[in-house]
Amino acid sequence: MTFTGFIGTVCMFPMRAIIAASVALRIHPNTLTLIGLLINIAAAVALGLNHFMMAGVIMIVANIFDFIDGKVAQETNTVSRFGAFWDSTLDRFSDIALFLGLIYLYATLRRTSEFGLRMALGADARRVRRMVLSEAMRLVIGGTIVGVPLAIATTRLLRNQLFGVELVDVPSIVVALVVLAASAAIAGYVPASRAARVGPLEALRSD
Repeated sequence: MTFTGFIGTVCMFPMRAIIAASVALRIHPNTLTLIGLLINIAAAVALGLNHFMMAGVIMIVANIFDFIDGKVAQETNTVSRFGAFWDSTLDRFSDIALFLGLIYLYATLRRTSEFGLRMALGADARRVRRMVLSEAMRLVIGGTIVGVPLAIATTRLLRNQLFGVELVDVPSIVVALVVLAASAAIAGYVPASRAARVGPLEALRSD
């Protein structure tokens, strides 16, 4: 057995146990998808409150439900077009919830006072916004360079256990990149715009 095969076997052992329990309890896969969404909303709240470790643990739990719902649908012979639509739609709501949590977090951090200081030293609002967007795009590019190959490698490793997922799911990757870019841009743009709106002195006192 290869190393990657060993890792896959170890990771799948608890997953198979959870899938078997869901089948035995006759939990409908659509219910599992909904539970995953609700857990992700809790993760978004934790992100907004700057509890990153807690948010990470909660997101791992949510992803377990996102992983097993398709397998449970296969095991219980309840695969349907509505189920696929339901899963895809609620996944997007999960993305939006996490996206809003990040926006709230970064909009309430101390970057507002930083922008106020820059403006007090002579930078205009347009320059501050341009700087924020430039920083955001650098983060997106770095995340893309690291994340896309990692996502493809992970999918290659677990594709036999993933229901209805291609080796390279281009639409999903594109959507993820768009959400990432929008999250990074808006999360920085919100405090920059707030600092520009209230003026440098008030922004400096806001934190």
